[in-house]
Amino acid sequence: MRAGDFCGGDYHFVGARMAPDEPVLAGRVSRLDAQDGLEVHCAQNCDLRDLRSRVSAAPGLRVTVLLAGSVDVSFGSSHVDLSAGRQRCPRGMMVGTTHLETYERRWQRGKHERKVSLFLSSDWLQRQGLDDAQTDPGVREFLSRNLAVQPWQPSPRAVALAEQLLQLTAAPAPMGRLLISSRAIELAHEALSNLAGQGGHTSLPPREHQRLARLRAFLSSDEALDLSLDDIARWAGLSASALQRHFRAAYGTSIAEFRRDARLHKARIDLEQRGLSVAQAAHAAGYNSAANFATAFKRRFGLSPKLVRARI
Repeated sequence: MRAGDFCGGDYHFVGARMAPDEPVLAGRVSRLDAQDGLEVHCAQNCDLRDLRSRVSAAPGLRVTVLLAGSVDVSFGSSHVDLSAGRQRCPRGMMVGTTHLETYERRWQRGKHERKVSLFLSSDWLQRQGLDDAQTDPGVREFLSRNLAVQPWQPSPRAVALAEQLLQLTAAPAPMGRLLISSRAIELAHEALSNLAGQGGHTSLPPREHQRLARLRAFLSSDEALDLSLDDIARWAGLSASALQRHFRAAYGTSIAEFRRDARLHKARIDLEQRGLSVAQAAHAAGYNSAANFATAFKRRFGLSPKLVRARI
């Protein structure tokens, strides 16, 4: 892509005069209006220059899932620095703004990123009733703050949704916009669910949040499936009681509840993408009873595992 491809509206490169035909980015960047006020941005690219760019950012919520590479951006005075690392461990970030802010991207030659970002405008959020009294206090509080920033660890389901969005935007399919809209809304729900139950800021320092984010990624892996709470605490370098206290303070849920949810998300992927039978998915999720698995699955997703598998 060339510099001229980016210079629309008030988008500009800071301190650099760029010829419109000068290559600045290798790869693909796409933007799609899935609904009025709901935008899907997908990127699989590599920076070709060391640059800074700025553009005005409208009020609303931005949800990002970084699948690989790194992101170095700012919204106003809030800096967002994400990296999937060498292990390509997906990372998530939510940024909420209630006023027009300046968005700055810092380009670095050779830097890769593979990500999906959603933009949900303030009007769109309001139409969904997210400012209603019935909405979880943690969600309402986050959306009411300007320059609110919240990292989150995408579940296996959220990662699968992001991958599907990358594919759907790259090769439009029949009724593709409908599929993109449904996947984007589910991804937004996944992200906002991480705010539910928090009801405000936690007192944990940033380093502790980073430790807990790594723990969440570990808990979502097969490696942690059969570990006891004491084993997990040793992995995290905390006592079991401190670990549970910090985890609930950061995420509003217990480790046991999170592990159960992560297993159910993995089971859904096994059913939808790998074609496992209900019994096989139940066993992989740690359930001895397919009936108990079906009950927990339907309570979490509102659909029976048999119905989810039938939609393959």
